[in-house]
Amino acid sequence: MLANDYLEQRTNWEVLLALCLGLLGEKVKTWMVMLWQDAEASCEPLPVIPWPWADSSHRACILSWLHASLWHGHVTRQGSHWGVPGGEWSSHAVLFCFYTSRYIIGKKGETKKRLETETRTSISIPKPGVEGEIVITGQQRGSVISARTRIDVLLDSFRKKQPFTHFLSFALNQPVIQEKFLQFKEEVLEKCSQDHGVSSSLFQNPAKLHLTLGTLVLLNEQEIQRACDLLQQCKEDFVDQITGGKPLSVEVTGVEYMNDDPAMMDVLYAKVHMKDGSDKLQMIADQLVERFVASGLMLREWDRVKLHATVMNTLFRKDPSGAEERSSAVTGKSSFKERESFNGRNILKLFENFSFGEAQLDAVLLSQRYSSDASGYYGTAGRLLLH
Repeated sequence: MLANDYLEQRTNWEVLLALCLGLLGEKVKTWMVMLWQDAEASCEPLPVIPWPWADSSHRACILSWLHASLWHGHVTRQGSHWGVPGGEWSSHAVLFCFYTSRYIIGKKGETKKRLETETRTSISIPKPGVEGEIVITGQQRGSVISARTRIDVLLDSFRKKQPFTHFLSFALNQPVIQEKFLQFKEEVLEKCSQDHGVSSSLFQNPAKLHLTLGTLVLLNEQEIQRACDLLQQCKEDFVDQITGGKPLSVEVTGVEYMNDDPAMMDVLYAKVHMKDGSDKLQMIADQLVERFVASGLMLREWDRVKLHATVMNTLFRKDPSGAEERSSAVTGKSSFKERESFNGRNILKLFENFSFGEAQLDAVLLSQRYSSDASGYYGTAGRLLLH
């Protein structure tokens, strides 16, 4: 049976169960699910696509269908129940904000009209300036799902074009770290100020020293709440197990650079390691990013998180707040057209093993870009306590 046909004949819950079981991969060889067929909940065992042997097109179809009907909204049939003819299929999806509605409507409504024509559906979008739900209705369930999937693609495209609004971070602005950082800055300027491009404008604001795990585009309060809720879910699912309910003891020692040529540096960062030599910090960072990428709130940048605390960045010349730094350090992209690199060879030679001190990391923060709290660190929209 084709995946498309299969999905057309299965309920939301069956596909969700299929996905959950499928994630077990090698451990799952064959399995069956019960298809609830009527209001009295009578059921009959039916075979499903065995995930380990399903090809990529089957997987993509299942994931797409699940995303369309369960993750951000739901597909229901109005005026009927499962297996009974009649009624009209509809999908409800949360509309993120006014800007996304314009993106879906398009110039003079052309995008919306094209979607409706090609999918044979009717798409209702709230008026400009009003947050609400996108409602898709159609005679065929497949048409509604197709329209929903295409809108998801449009929204994903919109999100990728937006500057990030928040980021997951560990604060490294403890007094001892700040003190050692200021010592580092003073010594670099004393010994290397004659090197090309080296100046005080390159250095991070000590109150904003941090580890960035990943950046997010959160377009309204609902998405911010989703991110906060996901942080708490991660705490329950794996963080507490990794940390044992205790803060992470780390040491910040040594410096490294991002690009290939030390004579043309743009970013110099301090290296962060667990004091006990374990990989707990890396595990937490990688698994958090995995969860947030899977949720659709974060884009994957690397296979694993690069643990680094930026201490010098050429973007700071034009953005002393440090807010733009993460965009380049994490994604390699800059909003500024030109960057004046600096010669960091002597800095590497003289400060290769410089110790910035030790710190206790007790929380993962959902930090807000272009903001400051009373301590001078970024404003916090949510947190995951490690203890």
